[in-house]
Amino acid sequence: EAFAEGQKLTFEEIRLKSGELRLRLENDIQLDFSGATEARFHSMMKLELFNGKLTADVGERGKGFTVLSSESEIVDLGTRFGVDTSQSGSTDVVVFEGSVKVRSLLEERKSEWQSLSTGDALRIKRKAYQRLSRVRLAEQKRSWSAVKIDEDDVILEATDNVSEAQFYQ
Repeated sequence: EAFAEGQKLTFEEIRLKSGELRLRLENDIQLDFSGATEARFHSMMKLELFNGKLTADVGERGKGFTVLSSESEIVDLGTRFGVDTSQSGSTDVVVFEGSVKVRSLLEERKSEWQSLSTGDALRIKRKAYQRLSRVRLAEQKRSWSAVKIDEDDVILEATDNVSEAQFYQ
């Protein structure tokens, strides 16, 4: 069934075979799903992401929005962040702006919260945390992916953050 932009929907589950889906919740949280995705809303403030990729833009009214995966719990502290869960059991969390707190759910007791802020990225897999050093962000800034680093690489890429015009001033 096709939906019209701006149409109000009521549902609990999302099953997306491919493509992209953008939702704006009543509390102004914007959610962008991409690729094969399965998710379930527990409430307007809690989403369980079984599989797939999500980018959330959470404003002041949505502060505290929580994303659950099989591995982790991610709580927004007023930000723009991404979560990618794979069927292999890992969860990637990327913070584009602001901050989130993250913890593993794979222990008898839930683990301590880890804080992530702008530019931080983390992979959670089997109770272990791995900082991600690189994330690719597409031009439209809705699509992103974590970059796997080969352990044999010494230097993968080098760039300069100063433009040529700034260099000569």
